[in-house]
Amino acid sequence: MKKFLAIFGMLIAFVLSAMGSVAAFAEVSLEECDRCFQTTVNGFLESNEVEGNVISALRKDVYDINLQHLGYVYECEIVDGESYEIIICDNGNYIAQEFVPGTQSPYAGVDEEDRCVYINSMTYLKHSGDCFCDIETSLEIPEEILDALSENAILYSDGYDTGVERVTLTVNYHDITTCHQSLSRRIPRYTSPGGIVNACAAVAGCNIIGFYDRYYEYLIPNHTAGILSYGYYLYNLADGYVFDAMRDLYYKMNGSEAGITETNFKNGIV
Repeated sequence: MKKFLAIFGMLIAFVLSAMGSVAAFAEVSLEECDRCFQTTVNGFLESNEVEGNVISALRKDVYDINLQHLGYVYECEIVDGESYEIIICDNGNYIAQEFVPGTQSPYAGVDEEDRCVYINSMTYLKHSGDCFCDIETSLEIPEEILDALSENAILYSDGYDTGVERVTLTVNYHDITTCHQSLSRRIPRYTSPGGIVNACAAVAGCNIIGFYDRYYEYLIPNHTAGILSYGYYLYNLADGYVFDAMRDLYYKMNGSEAGITETNFKNGIV
């Protein structure tokens, strides 16, 4: 039997504001976003062999860091509980930027008078009053943090010519050098050195740094990232230098018994 999805409730949770992004709002096609949502969920139901389902979805507007209307977040219940999907208009194309079954929407607690702001994958803010705030704590985001987030933020684009001048550039060269990198059969698997509590974020960050220490030496001072063995690259196990780097990363991330926030993780690893 063919699986199917019927959307019987698409509730508009956020009323269009009288503020300056009305023109941008009109550029995002509600029909295309709904179609993309249905296609993605249908594919999930079919791949998981779930028979016919009728799903009610709550639709909320999502904005980019410039407060241009970017798309929608769809909050619904699928199979095992709460799920969400974020559909955005990216250069005129409508894509499911995130689809996370079995997880509550990061925007579930955002008040109706506030705006859901989508920065990039797994990075969410809200705009309340005249400032950007952390979506969990409601604390205002400092200007320097916003500037850093803006560098990798997804911005609304309708796919039309933006007036950027396009030129053709020819580069002539006399020779070429090819650089080969061996595949890795064993990636870093560092664990906590002890003495620091709720340090999983610092451990994960140190594993990321350890991976790139192979290409950029001295990311972990005095530590040799790995060795070549029979044509494959093997990362070395953690040593005292790795643990020193991990402890340093933990303190830079403001680690504590409460753990490490997403913002502090990003600030510390930079």
